[in-house]
Amino acid sequence: MSEKSFSLIADPGHAWLTVTFDDLADVGLTSKDITRYSYIEPETQTMWLEEDEDAGVFIRAYEAKHGLGPVIVTHFVAETDIRSKSMNTGGRVLFLAAAGAKQ
Repeated sequence: MSEKSFSLIADPGHAWLTVTFDDLADVGLTSKDITRYSYIEPETQTMWLEEDEDAGVFIRAYEAKHGLGPVIVTHFVAETDIRSKSMNTGGRVLFLAAAGAKQ
C-alpha cells in the first residue's frame, strides 16, 4: 500500500487528526471506538480525532494493519471551526488509557 497522509489541524489550544469514515473502517474502527471528545460530521463522513486519545487509537490501528504509520501533515491555524462540529455522542465516554482502565 502506498503511504496515505492525514491532516492534523492544530490551533493554539488543541489538535485533531482528520479522517473519513472509510479511513476508520479500513483499520477496523467505527465512531463507537472513538471517545465523545472527538468531532463528527455525518454529512461529509468525516471525523476530527482529538490528539490526546483518539488520534493515537487510529494511528496504532493503522500501524497494526499496514505495518507502518500514516504520514501526518500538521497545519497550524489561529482558529478552527472544528469545535462547532457535532461531538461524537455515540462514542466512548472515558479516556480509558488516561484512566488506566482496559476496554
